Amino acid sequence: ADLPLGGATSEGIGGGVGASKEQGSSAIPPQLQVNGWSPDKIVVPAPNAKLAGKGTYTFPIDLQKVALYTFHVFVDGMELQTSPVSHIPFKAGPCVTENMRIEGAGTTQAAVDVPATFTVHARDRHGNETALPDMNALKVSIAGPLRVRPTMKVLTYSSAVVEFKTSLSGVYNIAVLCNGTHVRGSEFTCTCLTSATVTP
Repeated sequence: ADLPLGGATSEGIGGGVGASKEQGSSAIPPQLQVNGWSPDKIVVPAPNAKLAGKGTYTFPIDLQKVALYTFHVFVDGMELQTSPVSHIPFKAGPCVTENMRIEGAGTTQAAVDVPATFTVHARDRHGNETALPDMNALKVSIAGPLRVRPTMKVLTYSSAVVEFKTSLSGVYNIAVLCNGTHVRGSEFTCTCLTSATVTP
């Protein structure tokens, strides 16, 4: 995506985010300096600026953290009159299945006839929280001494909670898939114990 430094907002940081600046008919390529939360400062050298049209330059940038960034533009060492452009928000990229995370007590231990839960978190390729994919794309299967049918509901825009309960103790194998691919940490086993033997 190209970011016109005149004031438009950006679209995602998933890969090769660009920024462009009108430079009139100047033949001197500009230099871009990006200030943000993480990393604190990125300097994109002038040779990296690509002429995208008459007086328009595009900067290849790969920002990895969701943050508000400030852009400073320099031509021949002098900062432009319209620079800096502040508070440009960069949003998370699309969900990457291999970066999704699973956490919660239900990933290791459960009690007979007591609901157990774990949470599935969506992450982009840089580990930023991002929107969950369509819930129909998420599949959870639980097999062991009994076949268990879990329930799943949205917790936040980036996470879903899975709940299950079984009436028979034993070791259960749990798989969490998104669009047919295992998320990070899947498959795993959960030991279901009688209530008297569950670790507090």
